[in-house]
Amino acid sequence: MYGSRVRAPDRSLTYPEESVVTNWLFLILFDSLIFMNVQKLNALFTRYVADIPVRGEVQHIIPFSVFETFQYHWDLEHKDFERMFDDSLAGDCDLWEAEDYHPKQSMLYYISQNHELVRSMFRDLFDENRDLIGRLHRFIDQCDQLRTYHSKGITKRESHYHGDKKMVFLYLALRFPDIYSLFYPEGFEKTLALSDGKPVGPTLDLERYKKTSKTIGFLMNKNIQLADYIQNPPI
Repeated sequence: MYGSRVRAPDRSLTYPEESVVTNWLFLILFDSLIFMNVQKLNALFTRYVADIPVRGEVQHIIPFSVFETFQYHWDLEHKDFERMFDDSLAGDCDLWEAEDYHPKQSMLYYISQNHELVRSMFRDLFDENRDLIGRLHRFIDQCDQLRTYHSKGITKRESHYHGDKKMVFLYLALRFPDIYSLFYPEGFEKTLALSDGKPVGPTLDLERYKKTSKTIGFLMNKNIQLADYIQNPPI
């Protein structure tokens, strides 16, 4: 199951299913058509919810509480940037803290060394007027430079944990939840295959990933059963 974010269910959302031929969703991206069968997508959502008790957890979806915390605390111009960043990603969520995976701690260290540089990195990353691919590459390149510059002594880190784009997409998804999702290319490819979507091909098109994820996220939010389950999981 490929997912991104589920917000509080909005039952006012509508989707013009009657206006599309045989219930297909048509997206015009880069002058080509991507076909996604909405009925099959909804069937995936239903099966995903049904499988949650078996798995015992919700996978590949950002908890709503994480969005709330980030949106409440994030302030790019905050005087104490390090504290603001720490508060925005509060707790030991496995999205940023797990065994051999410490992107939050790495970023906090870089902020402690040069908070204005890191502030400028996020300002560029969150500038939606700029090309997505360029923003991603610049952010990761600057992380590489910070790791190299601060690689001596006890502060040495073998990785900044941002190179695979997952953490960078998490920042984007938390900042712009209606546009971005988690970076999960394997699940994305499987979802396209199971919903009659155009195959990914040898190289993942990040712009296509962004736009198609946005549409899938919209349909997820429209699925009341899925949205309610994520917001209010059974105890």
